[in-house]
Amino acid sequence: MGDPGLGGKGGANLDEIARGLQRLRVAAGSPSYAEIVRLIAEDRKRRSGVEVGVAPGRTTVYDAFRLGRRRVDAALVGEIVRALGGDDAEVAAWRQRCVLASAGGDAVPEASGREPARESGREPIGVPGGSGAAGAEAAAGATLVGSGPDLGAEPSTQPSTQPSAEPGVEPGSRRGVAGGAGRLSVWQIVVVLLAAVAVNVLGRLVADFLEAPLYLDMVGTAFVAIALGPWWGAAVGAASNVVRGALIASTSLPFAVVNVAGALVWGYGVRRFGLHRSVSRFLLLCAGVAVTCSLVATPILVYGFGGHNHHGSDRMTETFLGLHLSLLVSVFAANLLASLLDKVVSGFVALGAVEALLGRAPTDDGGVSR
Repeated sequence: MGDPGLGGKGGANLDEIARGLQRLRVAAGSPSYAEIVRLIAEDRKRRSGVEVGVAPGRTTVYDAFRLGRRRVDAALVGEIVRALGGDDAEVAAWRQRCVLASAGGDAVPEASGREPARESGREPIGVPGGSGAAGAEAAAGATLVGSGPDLGAEPSTQPSTQPSAEPGVEPGSRRGVAGGAGRLSVWQIVVVLLAAVAVNVLGRLVADFLEAPLYLDMVGTAFVAIALGPWWGAAVGAASNVVRGALIASTSLPFAVVNVAGALVWGYGVRRFGLHRSVSRFLLLCAGVAVTCSLVATPILVYGFGGHNHHGSDRMTETFLGLHLSLLVSVFAANLLASLLDKVVSGFVALGAVEALLGRAPTDDGGVSR
């Protein structure tokens, strides 16, 4: 029974292939799509001897599991099956089925007149339409849920009318908050962003009032970068400096780029590379944010403000100048020392807030993870 929107029987059979791949992935222990990409790349290296440019796109692999496809790459499906534990005969059977489905056929293929799994001496691993024990167990145990192009979620069991995710698009940016937080409405996102800007502005006011060698103007930036994504954090960082520059001190405006840089390092560090999974790695991430921010801020301070910004770190700058260091080195050293403490405090406060509100910090390759 074909769906006219999916190209008749061919579309229906392509959906069967997608469901079969979903069951096969569950039977293999539900590896992430990033892990499947890695296994395919390793297999290609072994077969071709080429060391670079052999990995398929993660979105391309994800799309093979998605319903509603009008065409499918039979060779890639075979590679996915192999990565999930299939042997050569099973890979050939899956590829043949893809060719038949794309052509509108509906027969289950056989290799050399025999069932491929029997030929290999074990049960089928889930060729669509097959009846092997592993396939049946996978079908019984599969939980096939999803909501579109989130690479950390399972593909939908209903044919999708939405376009697949483009490479480089932040999955969390399409779902509001990634992972365990579920979806946020537009108004909820606006409230989160405005609250984060307010936290940044108020934090800097507190630091200035106490004359502390801290900035405290990136707690909201770090929170949003971790919870929503790096570019959401960058937007909060830039907006914070614009608001502070308009209402309190116009000298804050040039430093918007510093806030943006910190957001990108925090956001990608947690969401893409999982650097929050241990205290030591998150400390290193916060140190990386501090170094990045100091590298960006130092030229602005030296060439725009003569090395001083009316902050507690000015006293450290004078100390380094007294050691006969250059102005550029003195400003960088003073800014880095202040920034290291500031980014560690801000980073851990933000991460704690994210995990308190969401349960766990979101990642791009697997939903949420500690």
